[in-house]
Amino acid sequence: MKNSQCFYFALLSIFCLGLNGCAPLIKGVLFGAPDVDDHERFFPCDTIKANPNPQLPFYYLPKAQQQLPDMNLWIDKASQAGKKTMDEVFTVANTTALIVMRNDTVLFERYYNKRDEKSQLVGFSVSKALTACLVSIAIREGKMNMEQSIADFIPEFRNDDRKLIKVKHLLNMTEGINWIDYKHLFWLGIMYYNSDIRRFVINRTALDFQPGTHFAYKSITTQIMGMALEGATGQRQADYLQQKLWNELEMPHEALYTMDSKRKKMNRPFGGLALTARSMLHVGYMLLHNGDWKGKQIVPADFVKMMSQRSIAADKWWGYTNCFWLNTYLDRNYLDMTDYNAAGYHGQYIYVSPEHNMVIIRLGFKDTRMDWTGAMGRLCALMGGIGNDLTDPQKYDLSAQFEGVYMTNRSEQLVVVDKGFDKYGVRKWTIYKDKNRTVHLEKWEDVTQNDGRSVVLRRFARQKRLMFEDMDNRVMGVYYDDLLNIDTKYFEKVSDTLPPKYAKMSYKQNPTPHK
Repeated sequence: MKNSQCFYFALLSIFCLGLNGCAPLIKGVLFGAPDVDDHERFFPCDTIKANPNPQLPFYYLPKAQQQLPDMNLWIDKASQAGKKTMDEVFTVANTTALIVMRNDTVLFERYYNKRDEKSQLVGFSVSKALTACLVSIAIREGKMNMEQSIADFIPEFRNDDRKLIKVKHLLNMTEGINWIDYKHLFWLGIMYYNSDIRRFVINRTALDFQPGTHFAYKSITTQIMGMALEGATGQRQADYLQQKLWNELEMPHEALYTMDSKRKKMNRPFGGLALTARSMLHVGYMLLHNGDWKGKQIVPADFVKMMSQRSIAADKWWGYTNCFWLNTYLDRNYLDMTDYNAAGYHGQYIYVSPEHNMVIIRLGFKDTRMDWTGAMGRLCALMGGIGNDLTDPQKYDLSAQFEGVYMTNRSEQLVVVDKGFDKYGVRKWTIYKDKNRTVHLEKWEDVTQNDGRSVVLRRFARQKRLMFEDMDNRVMGVYYDDLLNIDTKYFEKVSDTLPPKYAKMSYKQNPTPHK
C-alpha cells in the first residue's frame, strides 16, 4: 500500500470508527500484517519465567546421530518446490525450527533462517490450544464446568442471548457468534491491535446461531474464553499460565505473553503467546502422555483423549476439539484416525500422533505452499512402520477410484470428475454437488488431491473436503465436509461411470499428456 493510500485509508477509518476506534486500524497501517516477532516490535508483554535446570523425562539423540527418512517418502513433490535436499526445502519454506520426537527420544532438531533453540516466535493460534489446556485445569479444580454459562464469568453477557453460550461451546468454536475470521479480516485486525480488547469483545459480539449448531473458526471466541478463565480463577491469564503450565512442565525457556496495553493488561490468548520450539515440545510430550508429566497429571486425561476421537454425532464439528485440529492427513477411514495438532498462523505446529508415539514441532515466519499437516502425518506413519500414500500408493492411495457418481439416502447427488495432474504430479478434480436435490449441480473450482483418501477445496480460508471411505481397499462412499457446518453428509458411491455430460471432461476417460 502506497503512503498516500495509507493516509486516505486512515482518514476514512477515523470517519467511520470515530477517534477512539480508529487507533487499532492506524496501527495496522503502520505496522502491517501480523508477524512472528510482534512481541518484540510493539506489544507490551508479561514474562513467563523458565526453569533453568529442567529434569527431562525424554532424551535428545546426539546431534551427529540425528536424521530423518528420505524426504521423497513423506514430503510431496509440490511441497518440495523443486529443491534437492530436505534442509533446502525447510529453509525455502521459511522454517525456523523443526523437532521430531518418537518413543520419548528427540530424533531430529534443526534450526533455520538465522534462528536457534532460544528464539521466541509468536505461536499465534497455538496460544488457543494452551488456553484450552488451562480451561481444562480450571474445570478439574471446580472453578468452572463444561455446561456452565460463560455469563457467570462475564457479567456483560447476562442480559442477552450470549448467556446461552457454555464453556464447551467456546472450546469447540460452536458458540454461534456473528464472526468468522476469514470473513471479518477488518475487525480481526482491529481486535489484533486493540488497546482495550475487553471493551471491543463486549461491543462486537452477538449471536447469529443457537450455540452448538454451527462451527466457524473465530479468534474472538478464544479471547472470550480467556476472559471467562480470568473470571473463573480470579487470576490474570499470564499468572495462571505460569503456575499451571510453565512451572509444572519445567519449561526450558521463558515465554512472552503479549497484552493489549500497559493500562488494561489484558493478555491475548487468541494468538499472542511467544515461545520457543523446545517449550512447545514440552507441551507436546505432555499431551502425548495423556496430560501426564513425570507421573503428575497436569491436564486432565479425558480432556486430552477427546482430541483423538472423531465423531459426527456430537454437537460440534468433528475436525476441531478443545482448540486442537483433528482435520489431518488420512491413511484410512477418517473416523479411525487419531492424530491431532495445535496450529497457528504462518505454520506454527504442535503435531501429536498417539498411534505412532510421536510429536513434531514446527515454527516458521511465513506461510508457503508447504503442506505441513500432510508431511507430518506421512512422517508419523512412515516412522511408525505402516507406510503412506507416497511409499505404498497401491495400499494407501485410492485416488484412482475417486471418480464417479455418489448419492445420499435423500437422493442428493455428487459427481467427482478426474481432471488429470498438475506440473507437480498432483491430481486435480472438478466436483459437482446437488443444491437442495435440484437438477443443477454446483461446480467447485481449484480442487486438489489432499492425500490418498481425500480431495480438498481451499478458497482463501474457506475449506471443503471430500473424505473417501473404503472397505477392503475399494471406495464405497465419501463424506462431504463443509468447514462451516457441524453435520457431515455421507454419499454412497452408486456408479464408477460418469454420465456423458461429465465423461467428456474426464482425464481418465479422455487422457491427455501430463502438464
